[in-house]
Amino acid sequence: MQYMGGKARIAKDIANIIIDASKGKNLTYVEPFLGGCNVAPMIVPSFPSRAFLSDAMPDVAALWSAAISGWVPPEEVSRDEYGMLRHDSPSALRGFAGFGCSFGGKWFGGYASDGKGRDYCRSARRAVLRDAAVLRNFGARVACKDYAELRVHGGHVVYCDPPYAGTTGYSGIGDWDPDAFWHTADRWVSRGAVVFVSEYSAPPSWEMIWEKEREMCLNLSGKGRVSVERLFTKRIEG
Repeated sequence: MQYMGGKARIAKDIANIIIDASKGKNLTYVEPFLGGCNVAPMIVPSFPSRAFLSDAMPDVAALWSAAISGWVPPEEVSRDEYGMLRHDSPSALRGFAGFGCSFGGKWFGGYASDGKGRDYCRSARRAVLRDAAVLRNFGARVACKDYAELRVHGGHVVYCDPPYAGTTGYSGIGDWDPDAFWHTADRWVSRGAVVFVSEYSAPPSWEMIWEKEREMCLNLSGKGRVSVERLFTKRIEG
C-alpha cells in the first residue's frame, strides 16, 4: 500500500540484510513502525509465529489488525466518503482511505486521482489483502503501541523505520522527538537486541551498513527529488 515514506522499492534489500543477520539465532522479529507494511511481509516468513508488529497511530494498527482477521477493504472509496472519513474516529477503513486513497500516500493529503483512470483504491486493496495474508499465515501479531512502550531485549531483532528527523508527522500521535528515539534505540542495543534503523543520518555511534539512491516522487509529472536511503546498526560493545 502506498504510504508516505514507505519502503516498497527497497524493502527486499532491507529484508535480506535483517534476515541474514538473524540466521541461527532464534530471535523474535519486532517492527515498531509498521506503517504501510512494505518490509514486514518479506521478513515475517523467516520468523514464523515470532513476529510482533506495532504502530503508534491507531488507524494504522486498526487497519492491519482487521485485515489479518479477515476484514476486506472496499473496492471503492468516493471523494465524499474520503472527506467524511478524514474527520471520523480511528478505524481500519479510515486508515485504508487516509493512506491508500491519498495522493502520494500522505495521510489525507488529497484524494488520489490522476485523471487517467488509475484506480488507486483497488490497487491499495490488493496490496493490503496480499500483505495481510502473509502476516496471517505466519502468525504475526499487530498492536497499537508507541515504540517507547515496547520491552525489547536480547531475544529480539528490531527494524525501525521511524519518521525521519525534520519531516512532517501524523496528527494524533504527537510531535516526533528523534533524540528520544535514538536514546531508546541505544538502550535496546545495550540490552542485547540487534537493532536496524532506516534514516538519512544517525548519531556517530551508529554504523551505516547500506545505502541506496531513491527518487521521491510527489508530483503529477512523475519527477521528484533524489534522496539517499540508509540503514544503520550499532554493534554491542564488549
